[in-house]
Parts: sequence; C-alpha cells; structure tokens
Amino acid sequence: MMRTLDDIDLLTAQQLEFLCAISDGEWYDRKSIRKKMGMKKLIPSILSERVIKPLEAKGIIEQEERPLKDGSRKMKKFARIREDIDLLLLMNLRDSYQTLLKNSNEKQDKRGEMLYQKAYEALDNLCQSHFVIGGTSLSLSPGEAELYRIAHKIEKYCKTYEQAIAAACIARPDLYKEHQEWQSKYGPKGRRLPEVDPTEYDRIRRELNARNGGD
Repeated sequence: MMRTLDDIDLLTAQQLEFLCAISDGEWYDRKSIRKKMGMKKLIPSILSERVIKPLEAKGIIEQEERPLKDGSRKMKKFARIREDIDLLLLMNLRDSYQTLLKNSNEKQDKRGEMLYQKAYEALDNLCQSHFVIGGTSLSLSPGEAELYRIAHKIEKYCKTYEQAIAAACIARPDLYKEHQEWQSKYGPKGRRLPEVDPTEYDRIRRELNARNGGD
C-alpha cells in the first residue's frame, strides 16, 4: 500500500537536481556533479551534507573512495545511483509527487505543477530504469502499473505478452480508462500502453470466452 505524504520524506529541490544529474548510473566526483547540476559555485561541504548524505541514508545512492591519479595517498569520493536501489521507496516518492501534481492541477497552481511535474518525471525515470516486469517498464500511471501486473499473472495463458496486456485491458476497462485520463493530464512524455486494433480485441475476447466455456 502506498504511504501517505505524512509518513514519507520528500526530496529537496537540490536533491532532485542531483538525481537528474547522475541518473545514468555512472560514478561522478563532486566537481563533475556540481558541473552537471549547473551549480559550480555550490560549496562541496553543502553538497555532501544537504544532498549526498541524506540520499545515501535513504538508500538511493552509494559512495566510494578512490585514490587520486597523481600517485598521492589522498582519496576522492565518487557517488552514483545504487544498482540495488530500494524500489519501493522510489515508487512511494514518485507516487507522492504524483499526488502533489494532481492537487496543484486541481488548484490551478502553475508553479506547483511545474515543480512537481519535474520531480515526478525524475523519479519515474529512475523507476523505469531499475524496475522491469516481463521486459516492460513499470509505469506511467497507477492504472497502467496495475494492468501490467495483471498481464504478468495471465501471460502463461496467452500466446504473447502483448496479448496478455490486451486481455488485461479488456478485463479491466476501468483501469485502461483511468490510465488514459491520467496520461492526458499528468503523464510525462514516454512509452504508453500499446495501441491494439479493435479487431484484435474482438479476437482475444472470443478466445478468452472459448476457454471459459462462453460463446
């Protein structure tokens, strides 16, 4: 069950900028990070205390020390997105920003919409790059995520995974409609549920009915 906004710590603007800067999963030192964030004048100690350490404590990033190339004993710290990242935390954060985005949209708060849209997209991209079910990225909306979960469960009864997704859409038109409405209002540009020809839906429906003893 998704945690509410009252029991999950949201990220600061700097922390979100940091995640966007290192979203490719590569290792970066502080100097490179500040450059990618567009904050060359940001004091390294502030970057460490206010951004890197809190994200490391949450299990989102990891650090390691490496020796300098000049042969001295001095070490330099590098950071990257964790490969074994806490996906539940990421999804909870993403869904929390989605709620804030929806609230801002209803209140016609344009500034909030811009802020939370960017935050949502950053976290959604991390979710998609780290969490894959049956070769399909989990994600753009709660309705779509649930349809993928259903498709994953019934895939063994279908000829292809795409057919399983189509069958899930047929079985739960409410979720498909919810996804379409959410995508048009709040969704970032990205991959969507595959478009299926109506005749394909009819054929799949007939096959499912035949298996279940229907007409």
